[in-house]
Amino acid sequence: MRPCTSRSRPARGGGVAGAVLHLGANLAKDKYFGEAAEPLQRLFVFGGAAGVAFFFVLSGFIIVLIHGREIGHPAQLWPYLRKRLARIYPTYLLTMVTAPKSP
Repeated sequence: MRPCTSRSRPARGGGVAGAVLHLGANLAKDKYFGEAAEPLQRLFVFGGAAGVAFFFVLSGFIIVLIHGREIGHPAQLWPYLRKRLARIYPTYLLTMVTAPKSP
């Protein structure tokens, strides 16, 4: 994995902070706020397709942010694809081998 650079550090920090705040809010809302937290919760919950769309937009932004200077250089395509395949395929293969078979 690439080391965290000064350009990607704020994005990672923001993502981690968001996840921690979301988890903390979900754990504390019933205990401290009860039903009063429902309108607030609706502000922060992305439903179904909106969450998927947001994920793809964010992923594309991060990929362009990290690999933007390689765009337009065809010689960089194969090393990039090899690295992506080496990162994604083992997890995919492990999931396919260990997942329960559907009837």
